[in-house]
Amino acid sequence: MGIASHTDFVSPVGYSHMLKTKPAWMHSVVEDLFSHTKSEVIPSIQVKEAYLSETLLVGEFRDSLAEALKPPS
Repeated sequence: MGIASHTDFVSPVGYSHMLKTKPAWMHSVVEDLFSHTKSEVIPSIQVKEAYLSETLLVGEFRDSLAEALKPPS
């Protein structure tokens, strides 16, 4: 990831609800980016429904937030 050497951090957008993935997926994205870039990773997570009619449940949001905040983010 050549661009990481020119930035202070990278910020992946992990809309697990929209992509119908488990909240732990965001943490795997953070780990993968960090392992390739050694750059700070500040993940963005989904806070409201997008492109789907299914409700983003509070528990799913809470789990996504917990996963996004795990080191190395």
